[in-house]
Formats: sequence, structure tokens, C-alpha cells
Amino acid sequence: MMSDERMNARNESRSTDPLLSVDEVRRELGVGLTKVNELVRTGFLPVVWLGGRRRIHRADLDSYIRSLPATRSNRGPR
Repeated sequence: MMSDERMNARNESRSTDPLLSVDEVRRELGVGLTKVNELVRTGFLPVVWLGGRRRIHRADLDSYIRSLPATRSNRGPR
């Protein structure tokens, strides 16, 4: 479980920019570059090219996160 202090720091560091770099998306999702590239390739995260660099709209990332299924964190005995 994440402490309140760590959670607050994480929320404060969350970018509010409308366009995010692939690295910012990777950090927010807590996944590697390969996973972000897969999400882009499969169309789950559309990209915008800006100055030769890929950017992802904040709204698209937020929509993707909302679409993820909720899971129970404590499954108990199997």
C-alpha cells in the first residue's frame, strides 16, 4: 500500500500539460517503453507528432486509464 505522503508526491508530480511525452506516459502508467509502444501501435493511445517527437494527449491517456478494468487487490485463498 502506498503511504499518503508518497501518493501526494506522486499526484503533485503528475503533469497537467495537454500533451505528454512517451516517457511521461510511461512513468504515469508505471510500465516500460515496450508497453507504451504497444499501446500506441494498437491504437489504444493515439499519438501526435510535434517537432519530430511523439506526444500523447492528456485526455487520451486519462480515457485509457478509465477504460482499464478494476481488479480486486486482495483475492484471498484460491
